[in-house]
Formats: sequence, structure tokens, C-alpha cells
Amino acid sequence: MMMAVFLGLVLMFLGASCFKSNSSSQPVTTSQVKIKDFKFNPQTVEISQGTVVTWQNQDLVEHQIQSDGDLADLLSGVIDQNGTFSFTFDKTGTWKYHCNLHPEMKGTVVVR
Repeated sequence: MMMAVFLGLVLMFLGASCFKSNSSSQPVTTSQVKIKDFKFNPQTVEISQGTVVTWQNQDLVEHQIQSDGDLADLLSGVIDQNGTFSFTFDKTGTWKYHCNLHPEMKGTVVVR
């Protein structure tokens, strides 16, 4: 009888855990920003500390990611068409960046 109760409780627990949503409980580990039509999409990214952000150049021209000054090591080389650049955001804060080749292109990464 005790074994049946125990197995019933285990099955009930396992069944309930199948319906839990883990989308908000686990931190994001990667995020992607597309570069297209001389814009960053999304323009603002909100991520958890330690997340890797990857920029993917889908334009026909080269781009270069550079911090607006607050995060000196956020600087890519030239990103060719279909190329990527990744950066790990280890510090919390709001980090603004732009395309060094096209300064009117601006974006923001918010790290919580």
C-alpha cells in the first residue's frame, strides 16, 4: 500500500513538471542582432549577464560594431556580408553601440 502511494506521488510530481514553462526561469545564453538595411534588428536587446550577443551582417556592405565609449573592448573587426561578430556581456548596465563605418546606425544592449 505504501509503495502504491509513493508511486502515485512520484507520477503526480512528474506529470505536473511536464506543464511548467521554463522560458522565464532560465537565463538567456545567446541573443542575435541582424544587420539589414543599415539598421540593427532588434535595436535594443535585453539580456542576462553572461549572455553572448551575435551580430549577423545581412547587408550587401561591410559594418563594424563599436561601443559608444562605455565598454572599450566592444569593438569588432570589419564584418563582411553574411559575416558575424559575437561578444559576451559580463557586466550589468546599459551599453550603447554604433556601426563605426555608418555612425547613424545605433543600438543598445541592456544587461541585467
